[in-house]
Amino acid sequence: FADPSVGDAHGDNWGEEEGAEDAGAWVVNRRYEFAGEGQDDEGQDVIARTRQRVREVKERERVERLREEEQRQRRHEEQEAQHRERLKRAEQEKRAKLNVHRKEEESKHAKLEEERRQEEVRRRLQEEKSKGFEKQVQ
Repeated sequence: FADPSVGDAHGDNWGEEEGAEDAGAWVVNRRYEFAGEGQDDEGQDVIARTRQRVREVKERERVERLREEEQRQRRHEEQEAQHRERLKRAEQEKRAKLNVHRKEEESKHAKLEEERRQEEVRRRLQEEKSKGFEKQVQ
């Protein structure tokens, strides 16, 4: 079977475009004519088998292209899912850090508030003692 990339003696380049099926049959048909056999039943049978092989090759190539496209699509979807998962994890980590920071700030604020309250209690006690001492002095 001739190499489709080479073409025939007339420079026709069959096999790459639509009509390769007929072109392949034409080449087979031409071989029989050159051999002096003409288009007998055997020639027609060879032409039919050639057309069938061309159809089968085209179908295999089509199926392979579809399979490759599905694989590309699947890889793309997996990459997008991984990206979304990374973003989600980053957001969770950010939220967790903010929560820790907020709790630290609340704790610091509560501690300062407690110290202020205790200082106020000490100040009042000191005032009470001072008033009591002043009454004793009078």
